[in-house]
Amino acid sequence: MKGTVRYYRVGGVVFSVKMHAPWSFMEFSPEVNAKIAASARGEVLPVQPVRAGDDVPSRSFVRSGKDILSEDLHCSVDFSQYEPFRTADEDRVSFNVNIDSLPDGFSLPGTGTRLLWDFTEDVPRYSAYEVPEGVLFRFQGPDGKNLGVVTGAGQEYTVLLPEPDDRRYHYPLILNSAIMMVFLMAASREHILLVHSSAISHGGEANMFFGDSGTGKSTHSRLWLENIDGSELLNDDNPVIALEDGMPYVYGTPWSGKTPCYRNVRQKIRSLVFLKQAPVNSVTPLGGMESFMKMLGSVSSPAWDSDISERIADDIAALLSSVPAWLLECLPDAGAARVCHSAIE
Repeated sequence: MKGTVRYYRVGGVVFSVKMHAPWSFMEFSPEVNAKIAASARGEVLPVQPVRAGDDVPSRSFVRSGKDILSEDLHCSVDFSQYEPFRTADEDRVSFNVNIDSLPDGFSLPGTGTRLLWDFTEDVPRYSAYEVPEGVLFRFQGPDGKNLGVVTGAGQEYTVLLPEPDDRRYHYPLILNSAIMMVFLMAASREHILLVHSSAISHGGEANMFFGDSGTGKSTHSRLWLENIDGSELLNDDNPVIALEDGMPYVYGTPWSGKTPCYRNVRQKIRSLVFLKQAPVNSVTPLGGMESFMKMLGSVSSPAWDSDISERIADDIAALLSSVPAWLLECLPDAGAARVCHSAIE
């Protein structure tokens, strides 16, 4: 049905997504719905972390055309990775997202527009602007083509997407990036951190692995799964962290990078582990300003917003006072997982 609204809860943050015609939520096969239901219960599916150089599987629960029941794919959005976080609770909604169509020939407002941030190191390129109505994010391809626009302020945001010119399945990469951008601004107001990390649960608690892109976070998580009995993948790219009554918890999210792991689960954090490639495996405690700066670099943040940045810095300091941080210098081998496990547990 066109123009429907659904509610989702991620890390305690509730938000709505409304599809405006011609956009609609995609319908799935019973097999996909069974995976969604299992992930909603926090169950572990047979998913391995995608390492650098691996072939990328489907980023969502949809792997082929047989997984889709929607007859019209023109503007049908694959929201399967969000569905494990679906909620009937419409109270305390932090923000609302409206999905609509991007007009041909879109251009920035001519008056009162100020560039806040311009990220050009990867594709899609995105830019953030201050506009009279609040904030505007624009996503562009390498040729400068508009791939999506986010506008809004406070609790109300609109995501404008270009309508596809064919009936093929399209993974909603830009939409995911847009919702993540709005989520991190709303989450910071509730002292929740969206982080770049691969998280493994073991013995009912979570170990979180951090590092620069290409450092080996997904590789190390897979080493735990293969060599440390009882290990389970919690999220492989973008979990969220919350301090609740002084206790640190990590939540699964609809965003897990290239690895389709979307478990609706919450676990206490045992350790924060920062990875560094080295010729030998060793683990040392990490504290003080070094751990703060490493954690700061791992938290998603709208760098142009000083109020949000200040809140994030305070939350990081509180987090590091409640959970130990470690530096793991390692090789990409089974010994790294065993040395890490022995030291932190």
